[in-house]
Amino acid sequence: AEVVSPDTPSMEDVIHIQKTKKKQLSSNGIMERQAKQAHDDVSEESSSSVSTTKPNEKKKLISADDVMSSGAVPWSTYKTYLKSVRKPMLIVAMMASYLFATGAQFFQQYIVAKWTEIGTGDAMAAALGLKYLRSLIHAAGVVSVFLWLRSFLTMRVGTRASEFLHNQMLTSVFRAPMSFFDATPSGQLLSRFGKEMETVDRSLPDGIGSVLYCFLQIGLSGLALA
Repeated sequence: AEVVSPDTPSMEDVIHIQKTKKKQLSSNGIMERQAKQAHDDVSEESSSSVSTTKPNEKKKLISADDVMSSGAVPWSTYKTYLKSVRKPMLIVAMMASYLFATGAQFFQQYIVAKWTEIGTGDAMAAALGLKYLRSLIHAAGVVSVFLWLRSFLTMRVGTRASEFLHNQMLTSVFRAPMSFFDATPSGQLLSRFGKEMETVDRSLPDGIGSVLYCFLQIGLSGLALA
């Protein structure tokens, strides 16, 4: 008779062990396929997010000139300019100098008109002529003083506003992110600090002064005709 050793497995044990190994291999294969599928899903999501963020980033890279509007200058721009002076009394003094200078010029023209109305040849006309001459000289001195004050105060208003706006713009550029410099060419920055600041320095105060002078001329002419 054949003796079976106790350490030798039976046929049933061998078949059970083989089935167990097959199950483990199949489960490992399923896990590998699931891990690969998850990795593919993550890669697809990352690629889609990159593709969606790139156009948004390109849209954000828009310079200031791309969004500038054309047309009439809004009143808020003039308010911002006057607020940048930071001295209301200086603005009031500038407007008063325009008023007094224009009034002195009208008074000077009034004296000349009255002087031409008097006759000549008698002592009364000579006395009135001398009186009008003195008044005309005084009026000319007053006009000269107020014209100088008008130019000086206009220059001071323009200088203070320009200095404040220049400092604000320089601070904004220094604190701007890198995307601002990627979207804004260096030529635009040079134009802001060069030509456009020159417009704020010179053209804008002169323009405001011309508008004030025209309105005062119209108002005083209306009063003289009334």
